[in-house]
Amino acid sequence: MNSAAMNQWLQTLSGAIGQPLEMNDEGLLALELHSGLVCTIEVDAMAEVVSFHSDLMRFDPAQASDLNEYAMEKNVYNLGSYGLTLGIDNTRGVLVASTSIPESLLTEESFLILFERFVSAVEENHRDFQRLSAG
Repeated sequence: MNSAAMNQWLQTLSGAIGQPLEMNDEGLLALELHSGLVCTIEVDAMAEVVSFHSDLMRFDPAQASDLNEYAMEKNVYNLGSYGLTLGIDNTRGVLVASTSIPESLLTEESFLILFERFVSAVEENHRDFQRLSAG
């Protein structure tokens, strides 16, 4: 799938949120949610995969071990991760949520459903990790 094909699917999403959406030349689109979180859609034409990812929160390096342990607990059998893969990007000091799907399994309808579920799961995990971080 190329960016032009994905842009056709994004037109439906654009209408729903009331702003134009378009992939850039690298096959990326970052969408800021009302919560302030940014969800990125990435089309990897070579691997034929569509990925969604989002930074859930920045963290203090002293929190990394506790956050990582909790993320791994949620990743086990997708218990509490809502199907997302959770992990720590130590280089940037952020907790990341991601998921990918082969483009051959996607239709416009399934793409929109999966993106909506991704956004919901990101927001729920963000709230959950904020509670953990707050103590």
